[in-house]
Amino acid sequence: MRAVSTNATEVAKFAETYFEVTVSATVTAKAGERTVFLAEAVQAGIFSINNVPPKELDPLLGVGCPTILFPYLRETISDLVTRGGFPPVLLSPVSFEALYMQRLQQQQQGAGKPQGGSQIEIAR
Repeated sequence: MRAVSTNATEVAKFAETYFEVTVSATVTAKAGERTVFLAEAVQAGIFSINNVPPKELDPLLGVGCPTILFPYLRETISDLVTRGGFPPVLLSPVSFEALYMQRLQQQQQGAGKPQGGSQIEIAR
């Protein structure tokens, strides 16, 4: 059985127009109760964002930036597992737009309290 956990995004502003966006994934393979391998990776990108209205900034950071980073995270996980001598693991595509909308709904239901990064868990 393989379990995949993908934390959608974490965003940090570190200068006036520069944002660091990270996407992370954890893949755990088990045989019965034994863990065969556990692979974790974090892919980060620094984005310079200028002339974007404040209303459009959050969707850009929550959808556009993670969408750019995810293929690199996917490649890193696959390479890490393969170099460990295990069969390749290819992460399925992720809809960061759906995750972003889910996070907005959770914030609205939770009286506007911001939640941590969204998370997807898949067991195979």
